[in-house]
Amino acid sequence: MTLTTCSAEDLLTHKVFAGRGVDWGDAEQLLVRQHGKLNLAQVRAELGPLLELKGQPEAMARLDEIIVLVSRRLSA
Repeated sequence: MTLTTCSAEDLLTHKVFAGRGVDWGDAEQLLVRQHGKLNLAQVRAELGPLLELKGQPEAMARLDEIIVLVSRRLSA
């Protein structure tokens, strides 16, 4: 049996795009669990145009803040 799922990068992109409170919490947990493994350049490249279409480009800055916070927390 095979099971097709999305990549962690795709899931992060979708969570940030949705942007609900629960999605931001999920995004943070995903960043923690996949720390150092995610292709964040890919996430930014795919997410940027989506956020522009949605009219919420500021969500990228929020994602960047969470990335920094998670990195600091896990590096300490």
